[in-house]
Amino acid sequence: MRDHRGDMATPPVTRAAENLDGQMPVAGSSPAMTTGWPIARATYDQPSLLPTGEAAMPRYQQLDETHLDDAQRRIFNECKAGPRGSVPPPVHVWLKSPGLADNAHKLGAHVRFGTDFTPKQTEIAILMTARYWTAQFEWAAHVRLGQQAGLSQEQIDAIATRRTPDFRDPDDRLVYDFCKDYYDDHRVDDATYERVVKRWGDKGIVDLAGLIGYYSFECGAIFH
Repeated sequence: MRDHRGDMATPPVTRAAENLDGQMPVAGSSPAMTTGWPIARATYDQPSLLPTGEAAMPRYQQLDETHLDDAQRRIFNECKAGPRGSVPPPVHVWLKSPGLADNAHKLGAHVRFGTDFTPKQTEIAILMTARYWTAQFEWAAHVRLGQQAGLSQEQIDAIATRRTPDFRDPDDRLVYDFCKDYYDDHRVDDATYERVVKRWGDKGIVDLAGLIGYYSFECGAIFH
């Protein structure tokens, strides 16, 4: 699978439970230019390589609820009352522009919780997107959620190393195929398109395209 730079990225480490390339990148830097990333393979089990979630995102600030204005507070409370049950990190970023946050969090809730795809299939699409962008924060969060939804460690590792996972459920494989088609060359071939429409209809293919589009947007919001 190509990455967003259009070439084949250096394969990540062998255990995908924590992050993608052994170390967390510095926010605002290009994945290709972040000199702290190891070129050789490493393992996630080395404590020095585990993500800290601190130095990796120096621009990110979790908002203090007591300092929100009325527009921000309404959106903040809507997020807590919604299907997430909390205010995720991207919303803390978007709340600096309440109009964007108001629309974005609703779209996110729909594509993650309001479609006909199972939680497992949703997490396959999200992990494929996080891998394409090498988005460390998104990857780490959704590895855990993917495991909770039923993805095996072997399947997650395969996505991390850009190999095709072994899916027993043909619908899981179809979601993977759609994402891989798109991220390979930004095109979905006719055969894959028709298979998705036959299985989930026009609504389903729009929802699936919207899901990977939304999470690409979210990856950008966190790191850039």
